[in-house]
Amino acid sequence: MAGERFAAELGAELVGETVRNRLRLAGPARAVLESAVARPVPGYRLVSWHGPCPDDLVESYARAWSALEERVNGQARVRRPSADDVRAREAEAERAGHLPHVVAAMPGQGAEIVAYSTLFVRDSPMADAGETLVLPRHRRRGLATWLKAALLLGAARENGRLQLVQVFDDSANTAVLALDERLGFEADSHWSTYALKAA
Repeated sequence: MAGERFAAELGAELVGETVRNRLRLAGPARAVLESAVARPVPGYRLVSWHGPCPDDLVESYARAWSALEERVNGQARVRRPSADDVRAREAEAERAGHLPHVVAAMPGQGAEIVAYSTLFVRDSPMADAGETLVLPRHRRRGLATWLKAALLLGAARENGRLQLVQVFDDSANTAVLALDERLGFEADSHWSTYALKAA
């Protein structure tokens, strides 16, 4: 409340509200993830990679990323991502000591990515979830739940130290908040972001 009053006195404008959700990978959450992975979505297959995106998928991955409408973890979105943007983000993650894990969905035998989810693992018991996106015409089939569960479960199996995953969600993004809740994430903090107009 004091922060809100202070912002109002300065004439600052509320530009967003963020919630930090966390998932402990042991205990009840593990069973939830395993159950979700065991229910594949008919007509789709999953592909996954760690580190750089395979060359034969990078253009399709960039096209899917270009459909992302929300900011992720407070970062500004790239307007029209290209393969070069994908490689730049991978290089930035490498410099930060983060290994990208990605699971993507493709229809049947098709070669186009229609959904994906990202996770950034470092030498730590905690990892940061990135974005989860399903292209509009492929929504409401359970793809987001299936592929994000596969991503989290796979990362837990391959990284013995990994115990906790955190993600910073826009509180207005009800679809992602509902997805994270289904998978066992729990909110542990909230904050608001304000902006001042230049005089």
